[in-house]
Formats: sequence, C-alpha cells, structure tokens
Amino acid sequence: MRIGVVTSKTAEPIIREIVRRIRHRGVDIEVIVLPIPAISMLSAANIARILARQGRRLEGLDLLLIPGTVRGDVTVIEEALGIKAFKASRDPGLLPRIIELLLEGGSLSKKLPAEDTAEINVPSQEYEVAFSIGDVKVPARGPPTLLVAEVPPGVKDPHGLAERYIDEGADILVVGVGVGDDESWKLVSDLSGIGKPVVSEAPTPRIAEKVLGAGAMGITVSAANISDYLGVLDSDNVIIIGERDLGLLIEAYNVLVKNGFSKVIIDPVVGLPLVDFSLTLERYRAALEIPAPILFSAANTATQIDADTHGIYALLASMSVELGASLFQVVEDTYKTIHSVAEAREALRLAEESWARRGQPHMIGSRLLVVKQLEPPPPPTISLEDPIIVEGTVEPEIEPGHFIISVDHERGLILVEYRRAGSKTQFAGKKARSLARVIARTLDISPEHAAYLGEELYKAELALRTGKTYLQDEELLKMVWED
Repeated sequence: MRIGVVTSKTAEPIIREIVRRIRHRGVDIEVIVLPIPAISMLSAANIARILARQGRRLEGLDLLLIPGTVRGDVTVIEEALGIKAFKASRDPGLLPRIIELLLEGGSLSKKLPAEDTAEINVPSQEYEVAFSIGDVKVPARGPPTLLVAEVPPGVKDPHGLAERYIDEGADILVVGVGVGDDESWKLVSDLSGIGKPVVSEAPTPRIAEKVLGAGAMGITVSAANISDYLGVLDSDNVIIIGERDLGLLIEAYNVLVKNGFSKVIIDPVVGLPLVDFSLTLERYRAALEIPAPILFSAANTATQIDADTHGIYALLASMSVELGASLFQVVEDTYKTIHSVAEAREALRLAEESWARRGQPHMIGSRLLVVKQLEPPPPPTISLEDPIIVEGTVEPEIEPGHFIISVDHERGLILVEYRRAGSKTQFAGKKARSLARVIARTLDISPEHAAYLGEELYKAELALRTGKTYLQDEELLKMVWED
C-alpha cells in the first residue's frame, strides 16, 4: 500500500521524522509538501486544486491522508484526483496510530479529524537511558523530562518540604548551599533515606567531600574549576556542571569523561530575564552537540519575574521539551514560588503530551488555567421575568454583634470570632460552607448577617487555597483590566 501524507512546509520536518519511525511491511509512505506555511489556511477544495498540479508525484498512490485541521469535506480531493482521501488527525504525532488503524481494517472520515471518529491513543514516548541515579533513569534526551526540586538553605522544615516536593511530583532532590555554608552535609544525611535521589550543590571540593560522605549521590558545580573536584569524586557519582560559556562547558565535560566519569549532566544556564534570557535558546541548541543529558533550570526566571508562576512554567516547560532537556529544575525560595513543584509537574505533563502528539500545548486540558478558561461562560440558566433590581451600595443594618475573620496559612485554617455584648465565640475550620452552617446554627444572627458571613468565609477559603493574603471586607482578586 502506498500512502500519501499531505503537509505544509513548516510541518515537513516533523512529518518526515515521524514517517521514518513507521515500520510496517508492505506500507510505503510518501510525504507530499504543499508550498504554504500552515495547512490550516487551506480548505479541501484549495488542496484539491494544488494537488492536481503535482502530476507524477501522485502516481501509484492508493490513499491520501489530509491533516485534520483542513476545512471541509475531502471528497472533493478524491473526486479531483481519483485517489481515496481521508482526514488524518489534527496532531501529526498520532500518524503512526492512524496507519495501524488502516492496516487493521479501520475506517476514517472524509469530514472529521481521525481522533473525533476513532479512539486513537497518544503514542508512548520511546527514549534512550543515559544512566541511572539510584532508581531514577535519566533520559539521554528528553522527553520524558525529570523534575528536579531544590531544597533551599535556611528553610524551617527541610524534611517536610522535601516530602511535599516528592508528593507533588519531584524525581530528584537538590540540596542548596548558602554563601559560606558547609553544613549542607547534615541536611543531605537527613534526606538520604527519603526515597528519591539526593544531590547537593558543592561550591568547594571540601563541601563536595562532606556531602558525598553524607549520602549525596552527586554534586552540582561550576564547570570552570571542575579539575579541583576530581580527587573527591567517585566514578559512580553524578556530576552536574553549569556554565554559560559553552567552550568551558565542553572542556569540563571532556575532563570528566577522560577521567572515567560517565554520569555527567550539563547545565548551559537559563539566562536572567532582560539580561541574557534571549541567549538561552542559542546556548541550549549549541549544547545539544555534547553527548550528555541537559538540565534546564527554571528557578531564576520564575523568581525574577513578578507574574504568576504557573504561566511562566507552562512556557518554560514547552521550551525545555522542545530543546530536548532531560531534567527541569525548580526552587521554592520565595513566597510567590510556593508549590512550584506541582505547577512544573503539570507544565511538563502538558508539554510532553503535546510533544508526543506533535501538536501545540492547547485544547488538551490543563490545570494551569487557574483564573482564565478556554471557552466563554455558558448563558444563564435562569430566565428573568420580573426581578427585583438591586442598584448601588446597600448599607447593612446595625447588628448587635460582629464577626472578625482571619486566615492561618501555617495551620491551614479559617479563624472566626463573634463578639457580642462583651462575650466572644470562636470557630475554626478549612471549608467555608461547613463553617457557615455550624455558625448559623450556633449563633442568633440575622439572614443578612449570615449572607455577609458566607461571602467572607468563601473569600477566606479561596485565600487559604491560593496562598493569598485575606483582608476582611476587601477584594481578594483584582484583575489587570479592572479600575
């Protein structure tokens, strides 16, 4: 069977890469490239006219697969060329599954994309393992991409933080070291049995020797002075070398390989925003020539931009997956970066699934859409007939008692105190609805006061869940477009 796969100039490299991996006896696939940048610009009728000028290139084809993003019924192509034509998927990465479906006798539609008419699963990622750190296999090139989480120096409960990192999806832990701090070996020793590999920053060979002796499986160091560390390293240690200068990075890598070290990870360094961030792509693309797994650290970017981190990670994870990074690192060293591990894990899932489909990280479902959403809200479910219209600000009636509401983020509680006639009653809980019910049943308050209480309790719960500061009687969220 000879199958023609129609594509655009932009998508041609991706399609040819996918086609090279398709191995089915008796199947010959011809890639037919149309002289346009995006196939979705064309309708089926447009494609029929363009293909009619292809002449001999179409001879001997048994079937044409048209991208699922093309508008219209592809019957017009079939009639114009005398070759069977069907719609493939929207995403090129599903092409191997579509070929298998055809060989199994399955059918495709002439009007709808293949994934809308048949169950076509995302292909699993095949990858080469470079080496292992403990039980964790490090890909020679991602995806998949391992998530590395740094335990920064000076945190109150480093063990508890590390356990949360693991719960939220971290594959490897890095122990950070403060300036002049050589006590990191104690933290390494504390974390060495936590169930995930632990490596440590090591600004000096002396610290490297101490953290390795305490159970670290490797160290992360500057490539500039790697020779100073050779005497304290074991051949089974993993060494992460970081450097903006690619020449120094290559030199350090060669020194390690020459001395028998095989577990080497390179870090070409993600640049600082508005300093050298634009050079990041250049460095990472050049670093692909070094035959070692690559670390992509999102830490500086997420920390140094005053914007919500989940959006930043969505973009950086897509960049790291496209560049073939094997590891993606985050750190929660500022308040706004709390739960970066969970956000980065979701960002990597979104990027990796999109990469497997060879599509965009769009319309496949993501929990990183926290405030906005893909589709506009539906129309109201209530039809107005003769409503009571409420305009302006309605002042509250004077109540004999009043509520004081606060949020305890450390303990994860909403705190409520009701003061009346010199006495006070206190409540605490995690859920606004449950708190409101118990308070309304316990206290003698008016329906108006109960309504106010419900509004404030929900704001408090939302503040607790998002980590935002709650101020009673103040707005919790303020959109950029609002005055």
